[in-house]
Amino acid sequence: MLGGSSGMNYMVWDIGSKDEYDSWGHGWDWDVISKAVRKAEGYHPPELEAQLELLPKPPVKEQIHGTEGPIGVGFTKWFPKVTSMFFLALENVGVGINPDSMSGDNVGGTYSLNSMAKDATRSYSASAYLAPNVDRENLSVLTGVTVAKVLLEKNVAVGVEFVDEAGTTHQVFLTKGGNSEVILSAGAYQSPQILELSGIGKKSVLEAAGVPVAVRNDQVGENLQDHICESPPPVSW
Repeated sequence: MLGGSSGMNYMVWDIGSKDEYDSWGHGWDWDVISKAVRKAEGYHPPELEAQLELLPKPPVKEQIHGTEGPIGVGFTKWFPKVTSMFFLALENVGVGINPDSMSGDNVGGTYSLNSMAKDATRSYSASAYLAPNVDRENLSVLTGVTVAKVLLEKNVAVGVEFVDEAGTTHQVFLTKGGNSEVILSAGAYQSPQILELSGIGKKSVLEAAGVPVAVRNDQVGENLQDHICESPPPVSW
């Protein structure tokens, strides 16, 4: 579907802690990532009585959120009654309440922002970026194709190779002398796969797959972590 996971996910709008990004290296630190998030954000504050009664006051640190971005960001308009009891339970076991998990420290109990417009409809990449520009003459949207690799010239991306539904291979190239670029946005699994198919990645992995090494980067495809936690001890009743 157009929009990828942003069109079918749980709509939680969040970001990791500062230390996580600053440990990456390669220029992808907290300042870069958080700036990009603020640019995308169109935060709208809560207005309903149910929201104002339950949410922290203020609900977020507004100075760290963007308000002009295309992605609508706000709080859900309905909360189950158990929500307030859940936070009391967290505090009783020593888990602090985090007033804004997007401030660079996302540890603790928090009310998550959602990627939704003011009318409570989902706000995501296709509705925010594609829909307003779908009639542009310089925009083409191809469906049913599979990206084979990024085309490189002197280790710089100059185009993309893809395969259509009939199995025919095509290549498209950037406009020479312009400000065009290749943006790889294929998710946590396929982004590293496409890089590796393009010859960018860990030498041992590429050689085992028969892919010539163009750019060696041992971090590609490594260190994937999802909802890491320790298993709780068994409970006796």
